[in-house]
Amino acid sequence: MAVRLEKSPTSVNRLKIPLTAVQETALKKYLKEEFQNADAAHFAQRTTWKEALRRYAGVPRKKERDFPIVNAPNMEVALAAIAADAIYAQGHDLIFAVSPLLTVQATKRRGETMTEPAKDLQVLVDWLVPIVELPVAHDHAWLDDVQLGTGLYYIPWIEESRKTRLGNAGRRKMLSKRPIVYPVPPEDFKVPGGKGIRNTQIQSAPWIAHRFYYSQHE
Repeated sequence: MAVRLEKSPTSVNRLKIPLTAVQETALKKYLKEEFQNADAAHFAQRTTWKEALRRYAGVPRKKERDFPIVNAPNMEVALAAIAADAIYAQGHDLIFAVSPLLTVQATKRRGETMTEPAKDLQVLVDWLVPIVELPVAHDHAWLDDVQLGTGLYYIPWIEESRKTRLGNAGRRKMLSKRPIVYPVPPEDFKVPGGKGIRNTQIQSAPWIAHRFYYSQHE
């Protein structure tokens, strides 16, 4: 399960790197080749995911069946769905049936037990858990984890604002600033492919990519 924490583009002062035409062409070529190699390397994985989802939905492998007789009954019992749903329910209860969801334990530092800092941090954690909307994201990511073997969280820092009245033209009122947990569909998360990539930590990968789908307005 991958977790990545980032700041949103609106809260970061981005540096514009000047590129020559030759450098820009080389960068585009590099990115295109890397994405093509990643897609080719993960083709077998995507095929496995499709087969797992087919079995979960109980869709027959063939639309029609003519064996042992013409128009023979064609159905598939969704045993995979029964097993997956049971594991999903057990995992969900195991995590969220406990209160508080996250517990801070005091450790010793230079012979002194850090009890008071642990209490303060517990208050912060208790306030933060509902703010980041972890239970909502977990419902999706944990189901992906059970069905496909891979679940992902994306944790950006978001800023919500709105335009003020005409008297303050061009100004925006900040409503909130906070991290939030989003579930990421595994098929929209890209990492480099190739030999030995399974043993590579995400933090040390040469690149990772998250595919977004923007609306026409965005």
